[in-house]
Amino acid sequence: MAGATAIAGANAKNASRGAAYVFTGLGPPPLGYCLPLAVKAKANAKRPTKSTLTASGVLDTGNGAPDFSGPATFDVGGFHLDVPAFVAKGKSLTYSAGGATLTIVPSKTGSSHATFAVKVVGDPTGKIGASGPLAFEFKDAANDLSGAANLTAGAIGPHAVTSPVLWIVSAAATVKGGGKDALKATLGFETDGTVPAAAEDLTIAFGGTYSATLPAATFVKKGNTWTHTAKTPGVTKAVVDYAKGTITVAASNVDLGAFVAGGNAVTVTATRGADARSVDVRMALAKTKLSY
Repeated sequence: MAGATAIAGANAKNASRGAAYVFTGLGPPPLGYCLPLAVKAKANAKRPTKSTLTASGVLDTGNGAPDFSGPATFDVGGFHLDVPAFVAKGKSLTYSAGGATLTIVPSKTGSSHATFAVKVVGDPTGKIGASGPLAFEFKDAANDLSGAANLTAGAIGPHAVTSPVLWIVSAAATVKGGGKDALKATLGFETDGTVPAAAEDLTIAFGGTYSATLPAATFVKKGNTWTHTAKTPGVTKAVVDYAKGTITVAASNVDLGAFVAGGNAVTVTATRGADARSVDVRMALAKTKLSY
């Protein structure tokens, strides 16, 4: 799909699923996504067929059951890859054909999270534009996951969007009860690379049963980051990094309440200032440990 077509398609897909999210150009829809986090294209002027495109990122199947056994299709820009089946190599699932290699690393059973890496060797001229939205889509029998990135000067970098979006990079929780629960999470967000002069309130919520709001006044600016630190119980540290486009949160000696886990959807919400975004994820459960 071309960039504009991909964005229009994603909006239509979200509308059909009752999602309020609107693709303004970049970032994942909330009910599962194929999100490129690093993209690089290298053109070989003398030997165009030796040009390369590499990309890596995150797949999230949301409420859908993750099944990466194949068959599947993977689209990056105008390049289409049919995958009849993956070959298991340790924790990785790999498919190679026609100068393209796709590798997927699923998380633990029960989690909706996986990472992907794709490399295309060939002549992408006419398929992958030099700039503008670059569409990504992974589709199998259970999932139709899409996303987009902005390709500029041959590489992906920080960029501005009209409506900032957030997504889950990693999350883990320990549920012991009695106010002894703990959680750690890393969220990604779109940024234009500039650090605001003033901090924003930050609210993090997990599973609809735990929520904490960190006032802007508790954040201290250093370089590209705003950092909140406090003693337990509660959020002990939160870092908003505008260079990396990440929010990290750690909390201990808290009560996560009736935390939804074990194959069920967990709604994670992050609010920066007035902008609130949420995604549905599933976390793997091993006794009292949850991981994404």
